[in-house]
Amino acid sequence: MTPAGLPDKLHLCGYVRLADRGFALPAYQVKPGANAWYTAVAVVHGDHASEIEGFELLEDVPVELFDTGIMVGRHDLWRDVFLWEGQKYAGRPSEILEALGEFRDELLAHAPLSYLDLALPAEAPDTADITEAARDFLEQKLGATRGAANFMGLVLRPGIMIELRRQANSRFSSVDKLDSLRNFVVQQSGPTLYDIEIAPKMSEMFDRAAFEELEAAVSRFAGRLGITLKMIGPKDDAGDHIGAERPATPTSIRRSRRSPRRESPNILIIAADRRSQAICRHLEPPSSIASGSGSVWEGEYRIDHRDGLKDLPEPHDGVILIVDNVGTEAKRALSAFDVIVWLAGNDALSDARSNDIYELARHRDPQTPFLIAPAPPADGPTVLMDSRSRAKHVLGQANAVIDTTLARSPFWTGQHRRSIDRRMADMIATVSILAAAIDSVRHDLNTRRGSKQPSSAALSIGERRFGYEAASELNATSLRGMQSDRRMSSRHGFEIREQGGTVVHNAALEINPLWTDFERFGEAAFLNAIGREADWPNRSLITSVPDNLLHSLDAPNLSVALNNIDGKPSLVLTAESPRLATIREAWDSGLAVARYTDTATIRATTLQRHPFGLPEEMRFPSLARLAQNQGLVTRGVDARDVMRLAETDWLDIRNASVSSSLSAQARKYRPTVSEAGNNLEIALPAAAIWDGIRNGDTVARELLRRFPELQKRGEKAGKRISDLIAAWTRPSNGMQRWIIEDGRIPVEAGMLQAEEVPAQRLFFIDGDHAVPCIILSRPFAVWAKALLPASTSWASRFQVSRTFDAFPFPLCFRIERSSDEEPPQLRFARGHERLKVLGERLSRRFMGNGRHVGAEFSDETNFRRDEMLEELDRILLREMKLPDDASDLDILEALVERNRDRL
Repeated sequence: MTPAGLPDKLHLCGYVRLADRGFALPAYQVKPGANAWYTAVAVVHGDHASEIEGFELLEDVPVELFDTGIMVGRHDLWRDVFLWEGQKYAGRPSEILEALGEFRDELLAHAPLSYLDLALPAEAPDTADITEAARDFLEQKLGATRGAANFMGLVLRPGIMIELRRQANSRFSSVDKLDSLRNFVVQQSGPTLYDIEIAPKMSEMFDRAAFEELEAAVSRFAGRLGITLKMIGPKDDAGDHIGAERPATPTSIRRSRRSPRRESPNILIIAADRRSQAICRHLEPPSSIASGSGSVWEGEYRIDHRDGLKDLPEPHDGVILIVDNVGTEAKRALSAFDVIVWLAGNDALSDARSNDIYELARHRDPQTPFLIAPAPPADGPTVLMDSRSRAKHVLGQANAVIDTTLARSPFWTGQHRRSIDRRMADMIATVSILAAAIDSVRHDLNTRRGSKQPSSAALSIGERRFGYEAASELNATSLRGMQSDRRMSSRHGFEIREQGGTVVHNAALEINPLWTDFERFGEAAFLNAIGREADWPNRSLITSVPDNLLHSLDAPNLSVALNNIDGKPSLVLTAESPRLATIREAWDSGLAVARYTDTATIRATTLQRHPFGLPEEMRFPSLARLAQNQGLVTRGVDARDVMRLAETDWLDIRNASVSSSLSAQARKYRPTVSEAGNNLEIALPAAAIWDGIRNGDTVARELLRRFPELQKRGEKAGKRISDLIAAWTRPSNGMQRWIIEDGRIPVEAGMLQAEEVPAQRLFFIDGDHAVPCIILSRPFAVWAKALLPASTSWASRFQVSRTFDAFPFPLCFRIERSSDEEPPQLRFARGHERLKVLGERLSRRFMGNGRHVGAEFSDETNFRRDEMLEELDRILLREMKLPDDASDLDILEALVERNRDRL
């Protein structure tokens, strides 16, 4: 199937547009810029969760470029491309689903079928709600009868077909037999009950055991959709009901027939600083664990948060107790717990709190495992193994260290749609329960107490790809080539069903000697980021980091310099997000610097030969919110604070009433910068509707009658009332209200029309033509891009407090407040006539005739080549006392300094 001569991995560099919104066909190249395009072929046709079987040549179709930085090969998981609101998203369904989170309401309203196609393979917890929205959408568009038929044809039949293909793929090699899988009929027999009738020819292909496996697969599918399916096949004509109410698990993991309150070991987790407590907010036990030496069933464990160890649980009560402080007097309370975990952020590791933990661990029962779980900061490493740590004596008491840093390693195998903190919480809960309840794990850990060499406990969930190991910034033992004592390494396999999920995953707990070797790990992470290019030299890339750069790092031991393809030093990888001072030291040494998690910067530096762009992950000094800026920029309205309905529905309801207090509150809802004009929805403040209901307003009561979701939401307190109030104001005379798309560089912006309110994904600012001058300028672009928060998805965010309130506007602009009742406005300072002319021309150039800023440019470099923008940048850079050719680093350093000066 795969053409001869292709490398093991191909680059996802483009897509074939199938529609303006929704799924596109991913297109691959041997390397970016190659002539030929390829498309992936799935092992299970139509399955977005399938592995890739191979690649086929893609011919005679227009391919649009989209360099995603993703590389895949045979047996890797399928990758999708999804188009929405002019933006492109790529990755696994779960990653795309997370990135589209802010558009959930829009997707449910306009593209629920595509949204459902993402939710199913991503195992989204709200899949049943999305299914209901998709069915309602079809029935509203096509009528009840045709809508129900299309729901069966577009949702149920394809989903059942995928389950059939999954079951049959390993059984049949004949194309004729696989084609015969289509011989089944789906019929509706109740509101959420459907029959699947399998033709006799197809029934003959499945024996009883195979049919039972198929039932279990369809059961899981039904459970996700929130419906019930009834299969009629070779077992009998009546069949059995399979649906959401039946456990969707294999026999190896089952719910206990006994009381869920059987004797289960208790676990103590000590979270004594802010970072560890932030991780604990996400902690929840898995649903089920099955191992050869024990099992954990759903409902056996519960989470309990307490201030200290005063009120203890009963022995073997299945409690995971989280406390924020312990004293030496707590030693007598330890008998209530079978495992003790110290979840330690850098604060706790660096102060005297470790002494209390040491005393606690030293006096525990010898058969009670004591585990340390580092809680590293989001932008840096744990200090557990660092000279700054005051917890080395505690480390000597530990049976093992839970390797939480694996959660952000490129070799992480768990759910990528979960945030880093959630991944760490999952690890801590699962490893703790394994240590408490699984005999083989507990025995293994207890044999390691008192060892001179600390041990690491690393959790991996899912199948590991060939050549990838469970290595992290903390522990590199499992990397190939590392010399470790195999007698000290062990692997405990088990099966796990995560909380709220139906799919059972293979998993393993690996306990190895803890060896930190960031040089080897950094090199492996680098090769993983660039995709292990075929022409890359087959030799070590490691070289020494310059001393001046080492001195600028908090963790100099967790850094490595790497040679480029020509054998010259080019890049320094670190475990911490580099500060501006570190970036400056690197540039002065002719090097780029990036954190190992910053894949985009690593690829740009190495493959595109752009060594002196700013890294995407940086550490900023504390920025001040400037008093004069506050209130100037506001985020659009929270969808939970308003009710939205079609304009035709609003006019129909309003015109049927003589008068209503809601008439003055109605506004057109602007969902994006690019959507303006007619056919917009109407937005009404939810609080105003409920006020009207209480006061007998006929329009408000009709809204409640027609739209049951209003009743479901209930009369709840507003989420962001101040933003709602600001959005309903009108700009001062002579001023415009401008809107800015969230997280887009080049900036996408436009003008808000009269009687419009912006969606939550937009920011708005009042002012004259000073607004397009500043938001189109290079200084603002550099500032805004540098402050985008690191994310596991592509859902970047501007932040009012940092992106706007902390921005030191050049002195050619001024912020004016006409009155306390009106929002502030951004205006030109006196004496800047040329800027005023440029502002008017830029507004016409980019926002006239319905266009909007940034819509026609794919990157910042092309955007900045416009002559007017070049002149604008020259004026502003000179006002900042910078040369015309100032680097992005020069600009950022100057802006940070100005922020400090204006306190």
